[in-house]
Amino acid sequence: MAARSGAARRGGSTAVLEVLTCRKEADGRWAASDDPRHWNHWRREAHVYESGLARHWQPYGIRAPRLLARVDRPDGDIALWLEDVPGEPATAWPLARHIEHARRLGAAHGAGEPTCRLGCASRR
Repeated sequence: MAARSGAARRGGSTAVLEVLTCRKEADGRWAASDDPRHWNHWRREAHVYESGLARHWQPYGIRAPRLLARVDRPDGDIALWLEDVPGEPATAWPLARHIEHARRLGAAHGAGEPTCRLGCASRR
């Protein structure tokens, strides 16, 4: 569960900081979980980047930002420094693009072996 994120600039390049936390208050089904098989496991994004799973999606036309650094913070949160990728945000996509993205992601997940081997796939 990302608590906060932002972009940082150094020289001519930028990076995105995303902080993963289980300490953010949420009720019911939106509450973060420590269980890696739970759909809202708070460390899942860190596992995906560290394991290289995101690279397995590339043949399906899905490219995740590169992980530049992972920092375990003293408060237990995880800071992910990610490549700042230019492009159109998904909030601006037409429905057809969301459908195509979902099809590609489904095909990538259907290939499944890396996800199952890592044990970080949700039960749902």
